[in-house]
Amino acid sequence: MPFSFKLKNFLSSVFFVVISYILIRIFHKNILENYYYFSGLNLSISLSFVFDLILFGYIVILAILYFIYSKNEPGKGILALRALKKIISRPIDSLNSGLPKDEKTALLAIAVKFFFTPLVIGWFFGNGFAFYSNFTAAINSENIIDNFFEIFRRNLFWAIFNFILLVDVLFFSIGYLFEFSFLKNQILSVEPTFLGWAVTLICYPPFNSYANSIIGWSSSDFPHFENKLIFLSVNILILVLMGIFSWASVSLGFKASNLTHRGIVGKGPYRYIRHPAYACKSMAWWLGGIPFVLQSSKSGVFAVVMTLIPLIVWSCIYFLRAMTEEAHLRKVNHEYDEYAKKVKYKFVPYIV
Repeated sequence: MPFSFKLKNFLSSVFFVVISYILIRIFHKNILENYYYFSGLNLSISLSFVFDLILFGYIVILAILYFIYSKNEPGKGILALRALKKIISRPIDSLNSGLPKDEKTALLAIAVKFFFTPLVIGWFFGNGFAFYSNFTAAINSENIIDNFFEIFRRNLFWAIFNFILLVDVLFFSIGYLFEFSFLKNQILSVEPTFLGWAVTLICYPPFNSYANSIIGWSSSDFPHFENKLIFLSVNILILVLMGIFSWASVSLGFKASNLTHRGIVGKGPYRYIRHPAYACKSMAWWLGGIPFVLQSSKSGVFAVVMTLIPLIVWSCIYFLRAMTEEAHLRKVNHEYDEYAKKVKYKFVPYIV
């Protein structure tokens, strides 16, 4: 590939990276000002510094990948710029005749990365800090065996919980940041429907906050019960479910991403059900909602129904996410149909 073409590919990607960075600085200013203090390391780090470091490292890695490993084909940056040029210069024609498939896919893929990348990077750092703080507190506790229940309640649960989420967002961060043929994670298509985008984006900030203000929320990541055996059993089961949730992300590998089709994955939990992450997350929510239901039962049937409504609505939203994803994947090629024949169950093995 000519050097000039590699340079255009690289610079077009950097253009969108810089635009994304500027938008993050504008719209996530308050979050970037957060500082995290690692007591054991006597180190205080701001999220702003982390994003600056990631920006620099990301551009360096992009340069290496584009100038050494990229093939003789335009990247998503060039294709997206072509699409934007047509939309700006000929908006009516673009609306009537549409954009070429590769340019439309590239533009939508850039939009997906714009939205999700800052979220997962922020979560990765936040989960990492929470894991470090709770893990060091747990291992530094005295008489761990004798005081296991108290240590589990105070630190150990949160250390495991945040480690699970840390692994999950790690793979999604890589999936959003890097897309190359040698990684086998190139975006083949992007969710084409408004419903598919709507039911996905509503699950993430800031839209989930708006939704919760209307729908409500009646679950806890760490539900409490007076009976210690029930307390431990339910919360360990939540950790198991979230572990499977994260296992699904590990199985996706570099293909981990929302709203995109990068090829079908049939390993890990995807060997048994088609939507393990959605199923496990929803079940964890229902377990976390048990104390709310028990408390509301003291006020009558109506109170119980009102407590269950948020859980039902959010479960329906995740069901719609699963169905719109399947419809999207089936439209691309017959690969998903073949996978669905092998893995018949969507959410629970041998049941549904």
